[in-house]
Amino acid sequence: MPHYPSRLVTAVTVVLVTGLLADARGQQLGELYVEAMSETGQPVLNLGPRDFSVQDGEIACEVLSAQLATTPMRVALLVDNSGDLLPAGGAGIGAVRDGLNAFLDTLPRRHEIALVTIGGRVQSRRDFTTNQEALKDAVRGISLGRGLGGGSTSLAGVRLLDGVREIWEGRFTGNEPWPVFVLVLNNGVETSFTTSGAFEEFFQAPLAAGVQIHTVLVTHQEMRRVRGTLAGRFSRGASQRRALGEFVRSLAEVTGGLFSTRDDPSELKEALTTLATRMGTHYDEMSTFYRVTVRCPESRGEGLFVGVSRLDVSLRLFPDRRLSP
Repeated sequence: MPHYPSRLVTAVTVVLVTGLLADARGQQLGELYVEAMSETGQPVLNLGPRDFSVQDGEIACEVLSAQLATTPMRVALLVDNSGDLLPAGGAGIGAVRDGLNAFLDTLPRRHEIALVTIGGRVQSRRDFTTNQEALKDAVRGISLGRGLGGGSTSLAGVRLLDGVREIWEGRFTGNEPWPVFVLVLNNGVETSFTTSGAFEEFFQAPLAAGVQIHTVLVTHQEMRRVRGTLAGRFSRGASQRRALGEFVRSLAEVTGGLFSTRDDPSELKEALTTLATRMGTHYDEMSTFYRVTVRCPESRGEGLFVGVSRLDVSLRLFPDRRLSP
């Protein structure tokens, strides 16, 4: 990494700006987002890795890359279609379809979207594509899943943990610049085979890859009681079952996503239109930021000191692409 004389470096110190993970050689890998502005307040869009210097305390780090965050999002849209959790029946699933179509109409088409239903079982409806008509065709095919009353061979409730894990491991590569999950859920019973402990261990990989999780939760039917042994899997090893709403709220918080609730499925169209609008606007805002990846010999937890080689450039640093609530 080039050494800059101190008089040529505009530097900003940020404590805990990014998590650092050990690579195969025991060195620490991390990333941060940098907004570079000129003296007139305009974005500076022609910087490269050699323009930045990064230190962790007094330890110099290697800048592996510095690229504008212009790669489109890859969005996995996971939809709860569990029958027992939609008391409005056919009208309820119709409202879900309307909401999904509104999301597709609003999010700019450059972003890839995959559609998956997770009521009773995890079912991929459409792999990642920018083809809006293909996605809408898949939306038309969504029906009520078999829920708690669906017979002895059906699985109860929503399989959220299984869905996130299966789609991440089977559809994402782990190298996407901007991986996103959008969860459309009812506040009901979580019945995944994946335990909460196994999920927490698995989730370190998408978290390290910068995944962002947004959730719209319909609260029309509070199902606090665990029904059946499959539903009890969600709380295995815990003294009390964690409410689904609390869990997905924490996923949004830790990944910098948005969490909102609605009282009825009929409100999904407005909620998902709002979410898609904010996602698109946020993407446009972040497209002038640099995604800077670094490798440090060790992490002292003192925060990262970031410099830029041009006197006419000032920096603002961010640990992730977090959206304001």
